[in-house]
Amino acid sequence: MSVNVVVGEGEVRELSEVKGSLELRDGAEVKSPTGILVVERDVVCEGDVVIKASLKTRRLRAEDGEVVIEGDLEVSRYIRVKDGSLRVEGALKAPEVDVDKRLEVGKDCIVDDLSVGGTVRIYGNYKGKEVNVGGRFYVKGTAEIEALSVGGVAELGDFARVDRVSVGGTFKATKGEFGDVSVGGSLYAYDFVAFTSIEVGGVATFYGGCKGESASIGGSLRSDKSVEIGDIDVGGTIDVKENLKCKNLDVGGTVIVGGNLEAEIIEVGGTIRVSETIKARSIDIGGTIEARRIECEEIEVGGLLDVEKLKAEKVVLGKESEARGEIVAEEVEVGEKAKADIIYADYVIVCEKARVKKIIAREVVVERKARVGLVKYVSRLEVEEGAIIREQEQISELEKPGSD
Repeated sequence: MSVNVVVGEGEVRELSEVKGSLELRDGAEVKSPTGILVVERDVVCEGDVVIKASLKTRRLRAEDGEVVIEGDLEVSRYIRVKDGSLRVEGALKAPEVDVDKRLEVGKDCIVDDLSVGGTVRIYGNYKGKEVNVGGRFYVKGTAEIEALSVGGVAELGDFARVDRVSVGGTFKATKGEFGDVSVGGSLYAYDFVAFTSIEVGGVATFYGGCKGESASIGGSLRSDKSVEIGDIDVGGTIDVKENLKCKNLDVGGTVIVGGNLEAEIIEVGGTIRVSETIKARSIDIGGTIEARRIECEEIEVGGLLDVEKLKAEKVVLGKESEARGEIVAEEVEVGEKAKADIIYADYVIVCEKARVKKIIAREVVVERKARVGLVKYVSRLEVEEGAIIREQEQISELEKPGSD
């Protein structure tokens, strides 16, 4: 036979088992001589209540206050706290938890469906399916979640595995594996992370490097370790201290790489600075590109090319651009009013008013008012009226450039 128990306002009661439901009024306090309180049906709370024991029940419903459980809490159906908060000093286990204000759990938390309007703080591990938090979500231990949605800040302190992440403000993760990640503000990863895709409105910072399929970042991407991402689209700056590897790189501003840069297609509106080697199929740079060595099929430069050696099939130096270093290619176009140092190629065209110090090629065309210091050619030299070549020589075969 079920028996309902009511603990009045400010009343202190000692209970270990309730066959029916338990009602707790504002200021009520319940203790258990066994350390565990078992309520077969529901626990209903009004205002601030404290249970100084672990609690096992079917449902927990509360309103207008804070419910404190000084032990573990296990609920077989659901927890609903309206206009209030829940604090569990031990572990929490429930299929469904809905709290309007704040949830705090001192140990591990297992909840399939978690919805909190304000803040969640889990000081142990977390495992669940759906998490929806309006304000802040914090897990100190490991986290395993299918879908995480947080309006403000999400912080995962240890290893995390999350299939889908949506954070309106800031997302902080130590290390882990993620599926699709969408962050309105900034992303910080303090150890190595892997992901399918990330979309970040502001800055993405990886202190331990990362690997993923795609990244779209409105502001900047920064990493202290190597980065490997398939497709990268960044509106501002990329700064990677070690190596950067990708398929498609599209950056509106600046790319800085402390090691090597490897990609299929590179399109950068501003500047590329790479300490070692750039390897790519196609490079289109609006401003400056600097590297020790560049190897590619095609490259088009709008500003300054500063490299010890460039090896390519086709090189286009845009209007008023400048190339410092040695160019080795099949075809080179030196644009109007552009400048270049040394060119080895099959075919070279020096456009109007351009300047080149030295050309060694099979065929050379020098347009009007262009100037070349030395031309060595195999089969054809065409010089338009007004062009100046200080020294020219026809050779039987192409000279090879210096050591690779």
